[in-house]
Amino acid sequence: VGAGDIPKKLINTARLPDVPGAEGPVAGILAAMRWAPWVTWLVTACDLPDLSGNALSWLLSTRAPGVWATIPRLKDGPGAEPVLAHYDFRAGAFLEELVASGNFRVSNLANDERVVSPTPPPPIISAWRNVNSRAELTKSDML
Repeated sequence: VGAGDIPKKLINTARLPDVPGAEGPVAGILAAMRWAPWVTWLVTACDLPDLSGNALSWLLSTRAPGVWATIPRLKDGPGAEPVLAHYDFRAGAFLEELVASGNFRVSNLANDERVVSPTPPPPIISAWRNVNSRAELTKSDML
Protein backbone atom coordinates (compact mmCIF):
# COMPACT_ATOMS: atom_id res chain seq x y z
CA VAL A 1 0.00 0.00 0.00
CA GLY A 2 1.26 3.48 -0.76
CA ALA A 3 3.70 5.18 -3.05
CA GLY A 4 7.45 4.94 -3.37
CA ASP A 5 10.03 2.73 -4.97
CA ILE A 6 9.72 -1.03 -4.73
CA PRO A 7 12.24 -3.76 -5.63
CA LYS A 8 12.08 -5.05 -9.21
CA LYS A 9 11.20 -8.56 -8.03
CA LEU A 10 7.96 -7.16 -6.53
CA ILE A 11 6.91 -5.18 -9.61
CA ASN A 12 4.02 -7.54 -10.37
CA THR A 13 2.67 -7.53 -6.82
CA ALA A 14 -0.73 -5.91 -6.30
CA ARG A 15 -0.32 -2.38 -4.98
CA LEU A 16 -2.98 -0.10 -3.55
CA PRO A 17 -2.75 3.68 -3.58
CA ASP A 18 -3.18 5.55 -0.30
CA VAL A 19 -6.61 6.99 0.42
CA PRO A 20 -6.78 10.49 -1.08
CA GLY A 21 -7.01 13.26 1.50
CA ALA A 22 -5.54 11.13 4.29
CA GLU A 23 -2.01 11.28 5.69
CA GLY A 24 0.30 8.85 7.44
CA PRO A 25 -0.43 5.23 8.27
CA VAL A 26 -4.21 5.71 8.23
CA ALA A 27 -4.04 6.42 4.48
CA GLY A 28 -2.63 2.96 3.80
CA ILE A 29 -4.57 1.05 6.43
CA LEU A 30 -7.85 2.50 5.25
CA ALA A 31 -6.93 1.80 1.61
CA ALA A 32 -6.49 -1.89 2.46
CA MET A 33 -9.73 -1.96 4.43
CA ARG A 34 -11.66 -0.37 1.57
CA TRP A 35 -10.11 -2.83 -0.90
CA ALA A 36 -11.24 -5.86 1.15
CA PRO A 37 -13.74 -4.54 3.70
CA TRP A 38 -14.86 -7.85 5.21
CA VAL A 39 -11.51 -9.24 6.29
CA THR A 40 -9.34 -8.86 9.36
CA TRP A 41 -6.08 -7.11 8.60
CA LEU A 42 -2.71 -7.73 10.16
CA VAL A 43 -0.87 -4.53 9.31
CA THR A 44 2.92 -4.37 9.18
CA ALA A 45 5.21 -1.59 8.05
CA CYS A 46 7.99 -2.23 5.54
CA ASP A 47 10.68 -0.94 7.93
CA LEU A 48 10.48 -3.44 10.80
CA PRO A 49 13.69 -5.50 10.49
CA ASP A 50 13.03 -7.55 13.65
CA LEU A 51 9.53 -8.63 12.65
CA SER A 52 9.07 -12.30 13.52
CA GLY A 53 6.54 -15.07 13.29
CA ASN A 54 6.38 -15.11 17.09
CA ALA A 55 5.42 -11.42 17.16
CA LEU A 56 2.70 -11.97 14.55
CA SER A 57 1.40 -15.01 16.44
CA TRP A 58 1.24 -13.01 19.66
CA LEU A 59 -0.57 -10.18 17.91
CA LEU A 60 -3.13 -12.55 16.40
CA SER A 61 -3.64 -14.21 19.79
CA THR A 62 -5.10 -10.93 21.05
CA ARG A 63 -8.10 -11.31 18.76
CA ALA A 64 -11.29 -11.95 20.69
CA PRO A 65 -15.04 -11.35 20.38
CA GLY A 66 -15.72 -7.66 20.75
CA VAL A 67 -12.11 -6.64 19.99
CA TRP A 68 -12.10 -4.46 16.90
CA ALA A 69 -8.36 -3.79 16.89
CA THR A 70 -5.15 -4.49 18.74
CA ILE A 71 -2.79 -1.51 18.73
CA PRO A 72 0.11 -2.39 21.05
CA ARG A 73 1.74 0.06 23.43
CA LEU A 74 5.49 -0.17 23.97
CA LYS A 75 6.78 0.34 27.51
CA ASP A 76 9.09 3.21 26.64
CA GLY A 77 7.43 4.22 23.39
CA PRO A 78 5.45 7.35 22.63
CA GLY A 79 2.13 5.56 22.62
CA ALA A 80 0.21 3.04 20.61
CA GLU A 81 1.92 1.53 17.56
CA PRO A 82 -0.51 1.38 14.63
CA VAL A 83 1.79 -0.10 11.97
CA LEU A 84 2.28 -3.50 13.54
CA ALA A 85 -1.26 -4.07 14.65
CA HIS A 86 -4.44 -6.05 14.07
CA TYR A 87 -7.60 -4.43 12.64
CA ASP A 88 -10.88 -6.31 12.51
CA PHE A 89 -13.11 -5.30 9.60
CA ARG A 90 -15.33 -3.44 12.06
CA ALA A 91 -12.46 -1.02 12.77
CA GLY A 92 -12.95 0.39 9.26
CA ALA A 93 -15.73 2.61 10.62
CA PHE A 94 -13.28 4.09 13.17
CA LEU A 95 -10.76 4.84 10.44
CA GLU A 96 -13.38 6.39 8.15
CA GLU A 97 -14.44 8.68 11.01
CA LEU A 98 -10.84 9.70 11.68
CA VAL A 99 -10.23 10.65 8.06
CA ALA A 100 -13.57 12.47 7.76
CA SER A 101 -12.71 14.53 10.86
CA GLY A 102 -9.24 15.41 9.55
CA ASN A 103 -7.60 13.52 12.43
CA PHE A 104 -5.08 11.10 10.94
CA ARG A 105 -3.60 9.63 14.15
CA VAL A 106 -4.56 5.94 14.19
CA SER A 107 -3.15 5.67 17.72
CA ASN A 108 -6.15 7.70 18.93
CA LEU A 109 -8.23 4.56 18.43
CA ALA A 110 -6.33 2.92 21.29
CA ASN A 111 -8.57 4.76 23.76
CA ASP A 112 -11.75 3.12 22.48
CA GLU A 113 -13.19 0.31 24.64
CA ARG A 114 -13.31 -2.03 21.61
CA VAL A 115 -9.57 -1.62 21.01
CA VAL A 116 -6.97 -3.40 23.15
CA SER A 117 -3.48 -2.01 23.64
CA PRO A 118 -1.34 -4.57 25.45
CA THR A 119 2.42 -4.30 25.77
CA PRO A 120 4.19 -7.05 23.82
CA PRO A 121 6.24 -9.46 25.95
CA PRO A 122 10.00 -8.69 26.19
CA PRO A 123 11.17 -11.54 23.91
CA ILE A 124 9.26 -10.10 20.93
CA ILE A 125 9.09 -6.36 21.61
CA SER A 126 11.96 -5.63 19.20
CA ALA A 127 9.59 -6.57 16.34
CA TRP A 128 8.13 -3.07 16.73
CA ARG A 129 11.53 -1.44 16.12
CA ASN A 130 11.11 0.98 13.23
CA VAL A 131 14.18 1.69 11.09
CA ASN A 132 14.42 4.62 8.70
CA SER A 133 18.17 4.73 8.02
CA ARG A 134 21.30 2.56 8.02
CA ALA A 135 22.41 4.25 11.25
CA GLU A 136 19.16 3.23 12.95
CA LEU A 137 19.53 -0.32 11.64
CA THR A 138 22.75 -0.79 13.60
CA LYS A 139 21.40 0.87 16.73
CA SER A 140 20.53 -1.75 19.35
CA ASP A 141 19.14 0.41 22.15
CA MET A 142 15.81 1.26 20.50
CA LEU A 143 13.64 -0.28 23.19
